[in-house]
Amino acid sequence: MCMSTVSRGATGICAALVASLPWMASAIADDPPTTSKSAIVQVSATAPSALAPVNSILLAYKFQPGQFVNYTGASRIQYLTQLADQTFHNVQTNQTETHFRVVTVDEQGFGLIEPVVDRTRMMAKVGDKPAVEFDSASSAETSPQFRTIRDAIGHPVARFQVTPTGKLVKATIVDSTAPIEMREAAEKLDTRFVFLPILPATPVSVGEKWREEYSTIVVNDGLKQPIPIRRIYELVSVADGIATIKFKTLIMTPLHDAEMEKQLLQQTPVGTIEFDLDRGLVRSYRASIDRTAMNAFGQESLLKVTGETIEKLVADGSQPTPH
Repeated sequence: MCMSTVSRGATGICAALVASLPWMASAIADDPPTTSKSAIVQVSATAPSALAPVNSILLAYKFQPGQFVNYTGASRIQYLTQLADQTFHNVQTNQTETHFRVVTVDEQGFGLIEPVVDRTRMMAKVGDKPAVEFDSASSAETSPQFRTIRDAIGHPVARFQVTPTGKLVKATIVDSTAPIEMREAAEKLDTRFVFLPILPATPVSVGEKWREEYSTIVVNDGLKQPIPIRRIYELVSVADGIATIKFKTLIMTPLHDAEMEKQLLQQTPVGTIEFDLDRGLVRSYRASIDRTAMNAFGQESLLKVTGETIEKLVADGSQPTPH
């Protein structure tokens, strides 16, 4: 399962590569809107009450040594740009097949997981120009801008130690060819996983909420500035062994600059997660974004971003074949 363009743009480590596949399509476009890189700086997952009611449940990941967990994903994002009397439409799509392998599980239930991209199909269309497409399964010669992605297909880049609540505690690069940016991201734990949303540390009942605090970086006047972001989760129902969780994302600082607002357009998705209580896995993830920034490219300009990502657990738990 991968992180999506509508959730945040993370580049670097393997899971971040999954997250950022769509930006490779934007790299071939002419001056597409830029997105910021995000990183976890703090994670908290707390339920309102320390005492568990009788009907409360404990949400937890149940890692199994040697386990393979497979996901398919699809995302589509559209950019509408208005500059005075001109309007431009850009579209990006991405379809992925990914998995993670549980290498080991310790006595605390912490899983050492190894995410891998097995296949990706990407498309970018800028205005009336012909669409540019890439399929990692194609035997056609790969364009230079996609070589990094093709080289990563089927190969783990990093391993991550994760708690039963989804908190990342350690990242280790296993690919000797990984660039320095990936290694720095690993040291700082600068990555997040859509297939491992943060769960509360204590049992919760329907209607209870918990939150995740992290930050994303924007660049303004050449200076990097961390922007605090809060993701709020709510358990909305439990039926047939599936917990349904809603989430929304908030920027926790006032924005008074159009450039900063433009960079943050894709950082505040809302969505729904289905969590399989018996298996201790995310069964599905759906996130959407619909944001507009006024004066994004100067006076009388506008940038509107809309998009949706859907990720689904594949029933077959066998080791996939990369292509």
